[in-house]
Amino acid sequence: EPYVESGILEYELGNYDLAIKDLETALKLNKPHKNYINEVFCYDGTIYDILSVCKFYIGKIAEASYYVDLALKNKPDDVRILNNKRIIDNSLK
Repeated sequence: EPYVESGILEYELGNYDLAIKDLETALKLNKPHKNYINEVFCYDGTIYDILSVCKFYIGKIAEASYYVDLALKNKPDDVRILNNKRIIDNSLK
């Protein structure tokens, strides 16, 4: 969870490379613990959502597309993520 929180902070500061590093590390460790209070945003697709935006901003559009699709699997009705998907898909053309 600290990696997710750090990744979100770096994303908010516009440090996309650092955000990606932290969030990708979090994905490697991303298993909820039964004996610990877990933050919902660490397991609800938020990581994928933020990774898609960060990848887009650094020009890795294909990777952004991959992550936005994963985000939508977790939040299929999220209007902002759906709009991001349209932007990303249009950038692939």
